[in-house]
Amino acid sequence: MARLAVLAGAAALASATWAGSAQAGLLTFDGAICGGPCSNYALIDANYGSEANLTVSYNHDVTGVSPGSQLQHWDSGYSNLTNVAWGGSNDSSGRPAIILTPAAGYKVTLTGFDFGAWPNTSRTTSFAILSGSTVLYNSGTVTVDGATALHFGTPFSSTAPLSIQWGPSGYNVGIDNVAFRVEAVSGGVPEPSTWAMMLIGFAGLGWAARRRRVAFA
Repeated sequence: MARLAVLAGAAALASATWAGSAQAGLLTFDGAICGGPCSNYALIDANYGSEANLTVSYNHDVTGVSPGSQLQHWDSGYSNLTNVAWGGSNDSSGRPAIILTPAAGYKVTLTGFDFGAWPNTSRTTSFAILSGSTVLYNSGTVTVDGATALHFGTPFSSTAPLSIQWGPSGYNVGIDNVAFRVEAVSGGVPEPSTWAMMLIGFAGLGWAARRRRVAFA
């Protein structure tokens, strides 16, 4: 009976892993993410941050320019941050975006990010968080301090593409430390390792039940 309980627990754990296993990610915009080591103005790789169940994409979004261009890198001078992403063509045009698109059967949760102001000078901007085209949060006008980065830490989740848009100052306001997690939703497709755990658990249950029947025959 104790063995049966243990095996049942293993199957339950596998099922829980299927429904709730999470992968955490953090975009810090440092390292060789610009087709090699980054220099100022270098384009950030279009696939930086993407993983098995999540596609990360970047939108430069300058008025009069086709959207979809990559954001650019800057090493220091945006408040107290190092290595940020920025976009736009000047301080009053462009509304760059970072888009987190989960795979089918998964959801993404944005857990936080930082804004810094160039060149260590307070700037005003606004930002919004969207699920697809639906606005989940709109900051209105905010001031980003030139000495200390503005941190936003309210979580938002979506099974649709989840995006952070900011501007019109996406040029002198850069973003850093974009934190998120990706997890399967109920009815989603389990990972191969999760399938293995579930099969082992259920096979064990069948074996234990068979032994129990033999013992009482």
